[in-house]
Amino acid sequence: MLPLSQIMRKNQIAFHSYADDTQIYLALSPNDYSPIDSLCQCIDEINSWMCQNFLQLNKEKTEVIAFGSKEEVLKVNAYLDSRGQTTKN
Repeated sequence: MLPLSQIMRKNQIAFHSYADDTQIYLALSPNDYSPIDSLCQCIDEINSWMCQNFLQLNKEKTEVIAFGSKEEVLKVNAYLDSRGQTTKN
């Protein structure tokens, strides 16, 4: 877990780990999607590290959940969709 936590800290992503489960989370300000870019970069780096160590990110259990006003959630969803990510509302 140490290498993964280093990746998350480097990308300034908050996280919580328990056993083999890790939750990463971030807060957004309206119309500022740069934290999403950091999140995507972090996930890419985690995926690369896992591949290098003969591990696999379980995409079936990997999800992004957006909370906020309906209008802001729709904007976040559209931005994530443009980056090839999916969300749950």
